[in-house]
Amino acid sequence: MHKTGKPHVLLISTAYGIGGTERSVLSIALGLQQLDVAVQTVFPQVDAEMGALTLARQLGVSVQSDRAVRDLSVRRDYRHLLALRKFVRSTRAQVVNIHFGINFISIWDVLAIRLAGVKRCIASVHHAIPFANQSTQIMTRLASCLCDRVVVTTPAMTQILTDGGVAHQKIVEIPLGLKPPTQRPTQAEARAMLGLPQEALIISSLGRLVPEKGFLDLITGVALVGNYPQPVHLVIGGDGPSRKIFEALGRACLHERVRFLGRIPEPELLYAASDIFALPSHEEGFGLVFIEAAFHGVPSVGADVGGVRYAIAHNETGLLVPVRTPSALASALQRLLGDAALRKQLGTAAQQRALHQFSDLRMAEQYKQVLFAPT
Repeated sequence: MHKTGKPHVLLISTAYGIGGTERSVLSIALGLQQLDVAVQTVFPQVDAEMGALTLARQLGVSVQSDRAVRDLSVRRDYRHLLALRKFVRSTRAQVVNIHFGINFISIWDVLAIRLAGVKRCIASVHHAIPFANQSTQIMTRLASCLCDRVVVTTPAMTQILTDGGVAHQKIVEIPLGLKPPTQRPTQAEARAMLGLPQEALIISSLGRLVPEKGFLDLITGVALVGNYPQPVHLVIGGDGPSRKIFEALGRACLHERVRFLGRIPEPELLYAASDIFALPSHEEGFGLVFIEAAFHGVPSVGADVGGVRYAIAHNETGLLVPVRTPSALASALQRLLGDAALRKQLGTAAQQRALHQFSDLRMAEQYKQVLFAPT
């Protein structure tokens, strides 16, 4: 118990940007606070831009960063173990939930938490891709033995971990959740605020501008959709190291019908302005952007990989296409662009499903049960 008398949990993120893992950690923190849990949330302290801290301020979540917590890409050794052990012990937390934005669990981190004397250690794994090598598979299996539970977001991740030797009875599936928007601007209002044409059919996308997000496939696919009575525009939000490459391809293929907005402080405007949301990632742990689009009644198109097949219910809330296949992507977009009734049907179903299954409060309630279950 925390000194306030409330149940107390230490949430640790091994990622520090603005990706799905970081956003999930912040959503869990916010939801647990609403459920009267004392939450201490900590991210790695790095010299790079701390996107997670910026997002936390926007959400009103109190967080901290500490060098004892390392990004998962940083190599661990006994010095890290000792530093993390000291930090965890200083928090006096008896329940620790550590989040990994990839498909394996760091045995160094979990061992440090256990050596700090905590009563309950929960690891959350966010990325549904097969193990890259036998070493990470073995380390994950060993690390899971030191965890009370391992939380995953999809059945695909359960299968990957059990195939890797993690005991099935330790795994708990909790779908990711987000805070539903309290206000939804109309399409016309959102387009006016973003400076987008009112008469266009708008395909939107949002993510870090890197090759694995499939933006080259998206630009190529949109270029293949052909002509419609209304002009078809592609609007992309987000930033990243490949932005100049994507912009060059966009200008060459779509000319004035493509816009790159950069990092946008209010992504809900982009969703609200859209007719279709599309992100054909080559790999994806879950795909929270599809849920965000769904909250605004927008159907999605995504590649049939990882957790995307759970974020999008094919032919119910959107469409799934083969990965790295711009022609199939173009066909799916054509189907939606040419059928306003279908867009409305899928968008309405997506919104209802998101509100019912993927709210932050529902996720937090499930996490609270796992975190504070009797030992």
